[in-house]
Amino acid sequence: MSKTFHIFRKDIRHHWPELLVSLLLLAAFVWHEPAEWFGNFASFSLLQILFSYVNTLLPLSWGLMIVRLVHEESLVGDRQFWVTRPYEWPSLLAAKLLFLVVFIHLPVFVAQVLLLSRAGFPIASNLTGLLGMQIGLDLLFLAPITLAVVTRTLAQALIVAIAAFLVFLAVGSLASLVPSETMSSALENSGIFQGSVLLAAPVAAILWQYARRRTWHSRTLLLAAGAAMVLADVITPYRTLIERQYPLADSAHPAPVQLSVLPPPPSVKKAPSPQRLLESTVLISIPVHVSAVAKHSVVLANGILVSMDGPGNLKWDSGWNPSGVEFWPEESSSALQFSVKRHLYESIKSSPLHVHLSLALSEFKESSPRELSLPEGEFVVPGVGYCHIVSGYFPALSCRSALHEPGLIASGVVTNASCSEQDKVASAPSRNLAHQLLRSGRGGFVNPGVSPIKSFSIYLQTFDHTRESPEERLRMHFCPGTPVRFATPITSGYTRLDLQTDQITLEDYEVNFNSYGAITLSARP
Repeated sequence: MSKTFHIFRKDIRHHWPELLVSLLLLAAFVWHEPAEWFGNFASFSLLQILFSYVNTLLPLSWGLMIVRLVHEESLVGDRQFWVTRPYEWPSLLAAKLLFLVVFIHLPVFVAQVLLLSRAGFPIASNLTGLLGMQIGLDLLFLAPITLAVVTRTLAQALIVAIAAFLVFLAVGSLASLVPSETMSSALENSGIFQGSVLLAAPVAAILWQYARRRTWHSRTLLLAAGAAMVLADVITPYRTLIERQYPLADSAHPAPVQLSVLPPPPSVKKAPSPQRLLESTVLISIPVHVSAVAKHSVVLANGILVSMDGPGNLKWDSGWNPSGVEFWPEESSSALQFSVKRHLYESIKSSPLHVHLSLALSEFKESSPRELSLPEGEFVVPGVGYCHIVSGYFPALSCRSALHEPGLIASGVVTNASCSEQDKVASAPSRNLAHQLLRSGRGGFVNPGVSPIKSFSIYLQTFDHTRESPEERLRMHFCPGTPVRFATPITSGYTRLDLQTDQITLEDYEVNFNSYGAITLSARP
């Protein structure tokens, strides 16, 4: 134990500049974060821009300090000065971990307690979540520690980090070529193998280096782990797993929504801009009629698979891709969108095609509904946190919650009337009831990061999905006294729904973007 404290004190003397910088950045983060919740900074103010870099500089300062801390007793080679001293690797490793606990974990924990208190949330009931965030920090620190134990100098570490980042980008681009891989996040228990390898390989390499200093063995282990993760991604039968999780709807288990393909809308055909013609993909939007969505529920299209048959033995399959289209009870129409490579589109855009659409659907039902008449100033939304009204071109409720974003369905009657005009407007028809679905994507686990406060906004607007132009949107102006319904979404099942079109031509459904960024469907009149 005395050796551990000896190394610990020596590290403080040698690394106090990095330590001071990281503590100052953490203090700046704690000072700045509440201003973001309450909107105390003017948009695009110089002070806000300067403090926006703190979120980036703080983890970078930790990474630099960790690499230099480990390099203080480099584990690469056999000619380091420290190997001639009576250092034992458990004492050396314990000293490094003690440094991280005292000068990163403990200050961050104090900062998180201060932020929770400043945000108005209780400390005692959130202690378990704060400990979970500390574990998340440990996972974040695995990367710089692993990088440091297999390199000798800071320059080497930077080169390896840049190379690893480039490899990561390349592998990510190649992974998108794996059929249906882009929808892997919609699968339950997806990525368990990759996550286990991503955790186990760095831990094993760190312990191996401290215990044996077998650098090339450790490097080989890390490379093999990376290769195994890529191979697992390639050979995983994503399409089979998706279709197993989302069984095809039948008479015994009907789909939670009924869809039928509509003819193209009678909008004016516009030639795409020259910039649009240079893009590698073309966006296709198929309008659909929506019905049979249960009251107080929402159906989410997690993914879409498109296949097309045409002349000349044409057969094309998109594989499963994320969608995100929501179907609400009050809706009568929506649109299903997918992309086609431009070279393929140009060759088949005028040909009659049979298009087959498959949707992977999940249904959410409302639980614990509560209606709130919005008060002035800041108010509490049960089960959510604190919210306040934000006016402007995009009216919203700005909210904050502790530890993670809550699952939430917000609903309200939408008009374009401002708060001063509300009393002059008759009650809006039911078709103007708008919703927003917020899903807690981590199943109750705390979100990673430094701040225990998660900010989010609630927007309510409705528009015709077949004509996505800004002029047709109805926005809700949140005003004191406005009733808003809040509920918790509960997943009630997964289903797959198939749609078959008659012969269509893709150019009737091409989507163009005008100079103002609005979307227009280029259908023929």
